[in-house]
Amino acid sequence: MAQVNLIKFQCSVCKRFNYYSSKDELFLALAQRDAERFGRLWLDEGFTGLLRAILAEDPAWLSVYFEASRRLRTDESYRKRFAARAPEVDRQLEARLEELRASGELRNDVPLETLGRFMGIVADGLALRTAAGFATEDADDLLRLVDEAIRPPARSRTRARRSA
Repeated sequence: MAQVNLIKFQCSVCKRFNYYSSKDELFLALAQRDAERFGRLWLDEGFTGLLRAILAEDPAWLSVYFEASRRLRTDESYRKRFAARAPEVDRQLEARLEELRASGELRNDVPLETLGRFMGIVADGLALRTAAGFATEDADDLLRLVDEAIRPPARSRTRARRSA
C-alpha cells in the first residue's frame, strides 16, 4: 500500500511539474500560493493566528522560503513576478491594518507602513526559527510580547475607551 501511495504522489508531482514551463515557474507558483494562504490567514484569524499557523507549519516546507528570499534579493524578474502574487489580498491586508488602527487596536505613533514592516519581520523571523528547528515552548509568551508591541500603550487604550 505504501508503494501505491508513493507512486500516486510521484505521478501527481510530475503532472504539476509538467503544467509549468520550468522548475522555477513551479517554485514561484508554490511560493505565491503560500504567500496568499498566509495573507488570508492573517485576514481571517488575525496576526496572532498567522503566527500560530507558522509555528505549526512543517519546518521542511518553511525552509523553501529561504530559497524564495534569496531569489527575491538577487533576481529582478522573479521579484516582479512574486510581487504580482495576490494584489487583492495585499489590498485587504492594508485595509485591515487601517481599520485596526482607526479602532484603536494598533499603535499610531509610527507610520502604518513601518508597523506592517515590523509585523512582516516578526512573521519572517518566526518562520526562520521554526524552519531551523529552534524550540518554541515559550510561544504564548512570544505572541503576547508581539501583541503588546503592536498595540497602543495601555494608557492610550484607556484614554480611547474613556472617550468612546
